[in-house]
Amino acid sequence: MLLHFVRDVERQEMIDAMNEALAQNVGAQLDMVRAHMAGFVRRLPKLRVGTQLLLAYRPGHGIELKVDGRSLGVDADEAFGNLVFRAWLGSKPPDADLKAGLLGGRCQ
Repeated sequence: MLLHFVRDVERQEMIDAMNEALAQNVGAQLDMVRAHMAGFVRRLPKLRVGTQLLLAYRPGHGIELKVDGRSLGVDADEAFGNLVFRAWLGSKPPDADLKAGLLGGRCQ
């Protein structure tokens, strides 16, 4: 999943948005996800206009976080990888237009 930022986003603002989206979509697994997420985003920078944030999952490798092509870390837990994507693509996405855009539709 590739996010291309169209406005500046502070590091904590992104972390808060991710945690809120996870809380809405992962149910009883929230504590496990938060523990993984804390380690996963510890090096996340401020996201400026034009920044590209990539979340990529590869079986046997895990989910990797990259910012502008630079790897910020990998988490090998398969359940965590699946739940991260559920945050944006689950039944209660933080933004319906963003979900549509991530699935190839129009994102306004």
